[in-house]
Amino acid sequence: MSSTAVILLILAVGANIYHILAAFCGILFRLRQKSDLTGNNWPKAACLKPLCGNDFEAFLNLKSFLNQDYPDYEVIFGTANKEDAAYQIACAVCNGNYTGHAKAVSGEIGKGANRKVRNLRNIYANLSPAVEIIVLSDSDTRVTKSYLKNIIAPIQNDPTVGAATSIYKIEGVSSLGGLLEALAVEATFVPGVLVVATFSDLKYAFGASIAVKHSDFLRAGGFATIEDYLADDYQIGNIIYNGGKRVALSSYVVSIVVPKQSLKNTFAHLTRWNRTIRICEPTGYLFSIICYCTFWAVAAFAAIGANQIGWTVLGGSCIIRSLTSAVI
Repeated sequence: MSSTAVILLILAVGANIYHILAAFCGILFRLRQKSDLTGNNWPKAACLKPLCGNDFEAFLNLKSFLNQDYPDYEVIFGTANKEDAAYQIACAVCNGNYTGHAKAVSGEIGKGANRKVRNLRNIYANLSPAVEIIVLSDSDTRVTKSYLKNIIAPIQNDPTVGAATSIYKIEGVSSLGGLLEALAVEATFVPGVLVVATFSDLKYAFGASIAVKHSDFLRAGGFATIEDYLADDYQIGNIIYNGGKRVALSSYVVSIVVPKQSLKNTFAHLTRWNRTIRICEPTGYLFSIICYCTFWAVAAFAAIGANQIGWTVLGGSCIIRSLTSAVI
């Protein structure tokens, strides 16, 4: 066997070990989801929802945040201007909310390069001063009534935690493009997060869902600190971590409902996503290629040849990749 074949074989085996480890981390994560969320001393929370445009099933997504099993919270939807279609949807959601704790605002504050953060700064200006926990999430997310308690629980239960974030899953897949995006999220992104969160410290957060302790966020500089960064979700977690507090992975899994989308749109989205990761975590992005066991198995098979070892590596890798992805 050539030295090239040996190196490729080692890479293929190492990648398979990584995915077996990720599946183990997924099982541990599942066991954590059975936590007790009872109690009466929940802090006042506010959900800040920056919006832009008419997302797929936007009304249902926004409405899901108004039906929370949480004693004291408010929801503030925000757009850059009232002409945005999302503003009209947010107003419709608020008008149908009889609990009276939701409102829609418009406008921007600051001159930062990130328009989403300018929107968030305006939303934040409408925040009640009594709010202790700020919860942020993307406009295309959908949650159940236990969401707030689950995302806030890590902060509430551990004084060393300054922020919590969530992994997410894709729902409503109705096209090949949506299917490929779901696989990219649930079979590549999620395993990586679970491994990092199990064996290391999270130094960042994910835009699908972030809860941050208000006092820690202000101490870290608030929205003004991140207004010139593209990946504002990453930066929120990062400034909390650099401020001496931990970023915890919540046991709650957020849902993202995707419309029918073309392969071209999916490719563009995933390319933009990977560019962002490369900018934020260049070292991790570089070494992430080691995790693609099927790629290395095919390369090893080509180098080893169609013999017993080659077929064992290729077939075994495909089986392991499929089974571990199913576990995740």
